[in-house]
Amino acid sequence: MWQVIDPVGVQQVVEVEKPPSGKLYDEEGNTVEWSLSTGFRTYHSTNVTRVSDAEQRANVMEFNIGANAVFPKIKLDIFNTEMTPRMSLLGLRSYFGRYRLRSADWRQNDAQILDYEFRLASLSTDIEALGGVQLSLGIEYDELLNFREGNRLYHALVPSVALSKILALDSGQSLLLEAQGKYVSSHTNLPYEIPGVFDDDGDNQQLALNASLIQPIDKEGKMLVVPSISIVRTGYLNNLMTGRTDYLFVSGVSASYQAKPWFTPQLFVNHSKKWTNQKGKDILGAASKFKNLDAGIILSLSHSF
Repeated sequence: MWQVIDPVGVQQVVEVEKPPSGKLYDEEGNTVEWSLSTGFRTYHSTNVTRVSDAEQRANVMEFNIGANAVFPKIKLDIFNTEMTPRMSLLGLRSYFGRYRLRSADWRQNDAQILDYEFRLASLSTDIEALGGVQLSLGIEYDELLNFREGNRLYHALVPSVALSKILALDSGQSLLLEAQGKYVSSHTNLPYEIPGVFDDDGDNQQLALNASLIQPIDKEGKMLVVPSISIVRTGYLNNLMTGRTDYLFVSGVSASYQAKPWFTPQLFVNHSKKWTNQKGKDILGAASKFKNLDAGIILSLSHSF
C-alpha cells in the first residue's frame, strides 16, 4: 500500500497489487514523500502589458500554495534502470497595482484588469538514463481564471518530455542543463481581447533550452546564487495563429538563503525579450515583441513528511 492525494487534496490509502512496469525499489523504502508549500512573491515589472510601445510599469503581488508527492522508486529491469513517479498540485493568485513605488507605476483601479488565478495539476516520472542524464515524462492540466468574476479564461492539457543533466564542476559549482518539449492543447475563452497578455489562442508546440549555474556561497550550501538563461520557441498550430512562431529569451539571477529547513527568502532579477516571425507581427502588432525587467523578492515556506 501507499498513500496518495487525490485532485481535491484528500489523503487516502490505495492498495496496489502489482506495479505496472516493475517492482518497488526496497532499498529506498516504500513510503511516499509528501511536501506542502506556500509562498509570497512581489516584484516590480517595467512592462507589465508586454508590448513594444506605451510600456506600463506596475508592481505585482502573488500568493501560492502547493502539494507534492514523490512515490517510491520503481525498478525497470528490462532497461536496467529505475524511475521515480511524482505528483504536483499548485494554486496561485496574482494581484497587480496593489502598491506604487513611483508615480509612473500603474494604479490598482487600472491594473487589476490583469489579476488572475492559475491552477496546475501534474503527473510525471523521472527516469535515470545513460551518462547521468535524466529523462522526465509528464502530463499536466493548466487553468487560468478571472477570480473576480468566476470565469475560466484558459485551460490546457500539456504532455511534456525533458532531458536534463547536472555537471559537478571543480570549483564546487553545479551546472544544470535541460532541454524540454511540450505540446499545449489549449482553449481560450475571453469576453474581450487583450493583445499581448492573452495572445496564446490555439494549440502550440514549445521547445525550450535552459542552463543554470548553481553557486554555493557558504560551506553548508544554505546560501545559493544561481544565474540562468533560457530560450523558448513556440509554434502555433490552430485557428488564425497557424504559422506564427514566437521566441522568448530570459536571463536572470537569484540569490537565496535557507534560513530554516522550512523557510527560504530569495531575491531575483529577470530580463526577458520576445520577438516573433512575420505572421506574428501581422497579427499582434505592438504585442509581437517586447522587453521587460522583473525584480523582486520571494518568501517560501515548506514542510515535508
